[in-house]
Amino acid sequence: MKNISTWPLTRWIVEACREWTWRHTAVGVLIGLLTMTLFNYASITGGIDDDAPYLAWAIWNVVQFGWPYVLAMRAADRAVADGLQRGLAYGVALAVVLVGGCSVFAAPVSLLIDIMGGPPPDTSGSTLAQRFTEYAQLDVNLLITRLPAYVLFTACYAQWRREQRSRARLHAAAVERAERERLLQASRLLALQARIEPQFLFDALRRVRALIEQSTEAADRLLADLIVLLRALQPPVGAKASTVGREFALVDAYARVSGSLPGQSPRLSLAASPKTVDASLAPMILLPTIRSLAGASPSHWHVTAEREGERLTLTVAAPQPDEAARGALSGLDTSTLRERLITVHGTDARLSLDTDAARLSLDLPLHHDDPSPDR
Repeated sequence: MKNISTWPLTRWIVEACREWTWRHTAVGVLIGLLTMTLFNYASITGGIDDDAPYLAWAIWNVVQFGWPYVLAMRAADRAVADGLQRGLAYGVALAVVLVGGCSVFAAPVSLLIDIMGGPPPDTSGSTLAQRFTEYAQLDVNLLITRLPAYVLFTACYAQWRREQRSRARLHAAAVERAERERLLQASRLLALQARIEPQFLFDALRRVRALIEQSTEAADRLLADLIVLLRALQPPVGAKASTVGREFALVDAYARVSGSLPGQSPRLSLAASPKTVDASLAPMILLPTIRSLAGASPSHWHVTAEREGERLTLTVAAPQPDEAARGALSGLDTSTLRERLITVHGTDARLSLDTDAARLSLDLPLHHDDPSPDR
């Protein structure tokens, strides 16, 4: 026999119950009170009656119609999401609520009203069984009176949910297109970054050849740094984006190869917190910045990457700001950097430049991209 937990109906109801919150409880109460206002109007609009069981009526409509209706509509939402026809899902849910509320639970709840002090209808029965039977005879009238209003409620709700799902699909499609465009632009920047300037390569090889006559050890170090740089310039197989760790390694390799003296410590320090190493960072941002600053100023530059909540903060600053550092930052082409940042990280990415403090700051949304499928 098939397990009941595998039935779609059971799953829809269980999911609706599992996601029930205080808001659904409040909506059910409002629907029940609205039902009481619409269908107990004879007593309510006729003035305040001290003997009228208003509390009992409210409980009756909330328990019989308000909460079951909210639960049934949420279960119908899940049925439609699983591919069930919209009219069938909401129609069955409405039928279950009305038939259940007007017949299955009507007589017991009516007896509860009677017990709480509410006046019973004009019946001749005196025993409990007779009163139960007479209350049950009113179920058909109860169903007929509530059917038009609840059909209207359900039609409006189904249309609203349809519009919500349509907007959600459009939003998901827009997000997917934006993500594809982001990855495409990041791939283009990776390809641009992998291009090696012939003049830079020839100058590095010429320095290696010149160093062979002076110091074989120094020439070996420079050649090893050049190999590291060339490897760092090539993106991993299948890479769609770059990371903070890769960009820092690339900048470090470039600084070592471009040093004025082989083996000299570069005028650069890099510090990335462990939580930011795998964070996504647009290519052709950090390396062009360092190259421009190092070429325009002999100052020491400190590059840091920190995580602040769900944001990535990357800072390039001169620990001891001087006129050369300020001039190098003021001559930086920030328009190109901003364009690349927005292309890859979206409009939420921010770039700020403080020339007085000799500091360039990037504030980016934190994403962790897997640059390689083999990683």
